[in-house]
Amino acid sequence: MLWRYRVCPRAFNLRWTFTHMASWITKPLGIATLVAIAVLATTAIGGLYLVKYGATPKARDDVSCGQVVNVLHYNAQPPTCLWQAYVRHQYAKATMVNVTPEGDPVTYTVTVSQTGVQVTVQSRDRFAPQGLFVYKCNGLSQQASVNGSGRIYLVATKCSGLQGYVDDDGNVLIP
Repeated sequence: MLWRYRVCPRAFNLRWTFTHMASWITKPLGIATLVAIAVLATTAIGGLYLVKYGATPKARDDVSCGQVVNVLHYNAQPPTCLWQAYVRHQYAKATMVNVTPEGDPVTYTVTVSQTGVQVTVQSRDRFAPQGLFVYKCNGLSQQASVNGSGRIYLVATKCSGLQGYVDDDGNVLIP
């Protein structure tokens, strides 16, 4: 009968297993093998992480400065948040829709990163350039409003992109 034959010559003994493993580790070749196994296991776990979560782990702290629509009242929170992120060298993004007195929307999407500032302007203003304008800028500054309202505008500086919302000095005013 087959059930009488055992695969293992002796019964499983946990004490014998640990004693045998301990004597194997004390040998020089055993330690090297154990280190190699540990390195391979660590590499395999890291590879599984990359496959599951993507080739690059999240390396930045994203700050969402929100999305606002400015019609009658101005919301200063997104520009303030963008300025703080710029000063702290953090990644941040905000979308601000400003509605003209005629009711035409002009959307500003501003992304601040350690490498610079990107300003995207989507305009449907009947009395200004219309379309999509994308600007890559080197910096950001603040400018006080000239009408005495106390508003502080952001100014993206040293910008490159299509004419439309960039002035002669390469600046884009972000209301």
